[in-house]
Amino acid sequence: MPSSFRRIRIRTIFCIALLSLSSIAVQAQEPIISVEQKSPDSKRGRSRSFYFSVYTGATSAQSSDLRLTQPRLGTDVTYRDVNYEGKPFTGSPYYGFKVGYFLPKAPRVGFELEFNHAKMYAKLGESKQLTGTWQGQPVNTVEPISDRVDKYQITNGINALSFNILYRVPVMASEKYPDGRLQPYIGGGPQYTALYSINNVGGLGVREKYHPNGWGYQLLGGARYLLNTHLGAFLEGKYQHGDAVSIIADQGVSDGGRGVTDIRIAQVAGGLFYQF
Repeated sequence: MPSSFRRIRIRTIFCIALLSLSSIAVQAQEPIISVEQKSPDSKRGRSRSFYFSVYTGATSAQSSDLRLTQPRLGTDVTYRDVNYEGKPFTGSPYYGFKVGYFLPKAPRVGFELEFNHAKMYAKLGESKQLTGTWQGQPVNTVEPISDRVDKYQITNGINALSFNILYRVPVMASEKYPDGRLQPYIGGGPQYTALYSINNVGGLGVREKYHPNGWGYQLLGGARYLLNTHLGAFLEGKYQHGDAVSIIADQGVSDGGRGVTDIRIAQVAGGLFYQF
């Protein structure tokens, strides 16, 4: 009886010890299983914050008044509602590129620095209202712009540097695409432009060169689509607005005059981006 009791007691102690070891082993394995489960997914499905993109597309420049001043010649005139063309694939093409970053803790919000190159060609063959003073004489007439202006274009071009704030919405989100494979977005921000004008006003041609212009703004909206976890394509519409103060020639001074009009350019851009 005592020996049977000892055997039962030993078995009981052995079973308790075995259960205790099993419990410890399970608890010790749980973090390992969690790490093993998260490790591949975290690598495969983590949010990617930085990106670089390039694009081209089509542009449409809207009409605006054009004021021409040549102080030494006594010229200060304004053409009303001058029409412009964008000609995105004539000469230097329309293009742009961006570097951006989405906040890891707020992945719907992003910031990007963008360079954009667009152009404006005045339609000189059209007749427009002309008012003001031309070489000291008052004018108030309707005539073709080409009667006094042989060339007026910003072709090398309107070079814009923008700082955009973006907001995106994740669509088709998954473990592989945590921020959405499809990402509609809107944005906008301030924009600074430099111009390269080519013009001939009153028989005087400008000395061609790049020159700083001024501040404006940009509004945009579009959608990004990921082809894989790194590479994607996007399509967006954008609108640029600001003043365009071009250099024109004056009497005896190749850059003494000014041509002032508005930048009102609607753009449709498409391109590729790479995120990492």
